Amino acid sequence: MVQKGDEAPRKIGAGLVLLVPDGPWWIVEYYFDHPRHSIYVNIGTPAKWDGARVTQVDLDLDVVRNVDGSVEILDEDEFADHQVRFGYPGHLIEGALTATASAVELLESGEEPFGAAEQRWKIAAQHESG
Repeated sequence: MVQKGDEAPRKIGAGLVLLVPDGPWWIVEYYFDHPRHSIYVNIGTPAKWDGARVTQVDLDLDVVRNVDGSVEILDEDEFADHQVRFGYPGHLIEGALTATASAVELLESGEEPFGAAEQRWKIAAQHESG
């Protein structure tokens, strides 16, 4: 289950593996059959784990590797708008921009967890669900 702000919790659909690491300023979705994206990196504050519950503040920016292998940054306009509208403090802006640059570099280089691990996790997830 995921929840955005005050919205009702909702299930994440089948067809993806979600990686929520301890430490980085991102959460990753590895898609099985998305028409455009193979990997979607949500930039946000480092995840906080409390048992089976995890919280993270999404900071608007996203980095994707498309099915054709190209890498792009999404929602830069939203990030710029929200910096002003919500008064993002400097450390959040810096953290988001640093994480975005790092995600681009990792996705372009294929460094883990954006290399061979992606396929291993997808295979394991399909095996468990099937």
